[in-house]
Amino acid sequence: MMPLASRRRRSSLLRPFFAATLGAVLVFASAKRARAESGPGDLDPALLPLVGGDSDFGLGLGVLASLARLGDPVTTKRWVLAVTAVQTFKVEEGEIVSPFQDYILRFSTYELPVPGARLVFDANYTHSHLYYPGLGNASDPDWQGEESRYQRRSLLLHVSLRVPLGASFFHESGVGFTHNEAVYADDSRIARDQASPDEVVREGALLPRSHGVPLFVQALGWDSRDADVRTSKGFMHRVAVRVAPGNDTYFATPYVGVSAQFRGYHTLVRDRWVLAWRALGDVLLGDPPTYELGRHEKGWAIGGVDGLRGVPAQRYYGAVKGLATLENRFWLAKFSLFGQSMQLGAAAFADVGRVFATTAERLDLDGPGHGLKYGLGGGPRLAQGRQFEARLDVAYSPDAKPVGIYVGAGQAF
Repeated sequence: MMPLASRRRRSSLLRPFFAATLGAVLVFASAKRARAESGPGDLDPALLPLVGGDSDFGLGLGVLASLARLGDPVTTKRWVLAVTAVQTFKVEEGEIVSPFQDYILRFSTYELPVPGARLVFDANYTHSHLYYPGLGNASDPDWQGEESRYQRRSLLLHVSLRVPLGASFFHESGVGFTHNEAVYADDSRIARDQASPDEVVREGALLPRSHGVPLFVQALGWDSRDADVRTSKGFMHRVAVRVAPGNDTYFATPYVGVSAQFRGYHTLVRDRWVLAWRALGDVLLGDPPTYELGRHEKGWAIGGVDGLRGVPAQRYYGAVKGLATLENRFWLAKFSLFGQSMQLGAAAFADVGRVFATTAERLDLDGPGHGLKYGLGGGPRLAQGRQFEARLDVAYSPDAKPVGIYVGAGQAF
């Protein structure tokens, strides 16, 4: 029989997920009623269960509910309200833990004076169990010990405006604020590095237990893709500068980030074979918090589900990161499921990348030679029309134990 304490702990893990799921279902139910009262085609509700996860954070369960007011024609949208709840579960030392919880509320409106402009409001709560292996490309290979653990809770509020500039060019402005709570032991690797006589190591372990990060983003880009979701041709290039001002108290992590990403999609056989590639780089200056050193602007970099697959997320931290991918996407059999048009496919990819501890040369932290990390793999794809894709990626890397497995909605890029 399960001990009472274990049952209570498991119940407390599930409580926020059930609450968010209930909220998503209520949004869907109210949308169905609103649609019936407003006439067909005016409001478009959707409710989608999410099953995913990866070998880093465990099995993920979730739900996505959305409500959209359709435009004219009905293939366009005037605005979209979406609620997403995802929580992962993993067995560690005989106990069920939840390494990752993510709850998102997003409102996007296209009813703006400038045709083609988009305004997006985001509210996002995340609770993650993470690892800090040390700084640099040659950080400790025995990095998943208890001393490397830390937790981060964050509440993000963000608004962004994207305005077309003519042809395929666009300008994007964003402003946001994140409140962060960090938990780690006094004898952890982060705490030890905070007391290091080496200034670079000390700054890499900058993680105040309670701190805020205001963020201002300016970006220019080129977007000629034929679709946001199931892309078969075109380019998406974006260069962005993000600034986080600060002080010596609550806003204790002032930094500047510069990122550039370049993506291309080429149809080799119509409706059958797409060659996709990307190259991205990210540089952080100033005093960024530790968790930013493992990420590029939009997610984990050298590791993780959308970064260098095969390498575990959180494996490498550094102020300078580069990543490149070549991916072949094949679409094979078409079929119908519950009246929906579906297509089965597969992909094969190669990811390569590297981090540098700082902008100056530090062979003791980054190691000699090219130091490139890589992941090789592939997996099946499933598409519904042109608006939804799901994937399963299995990737080998020398850093994998023994492979990385990733399941989720949408392509990696």
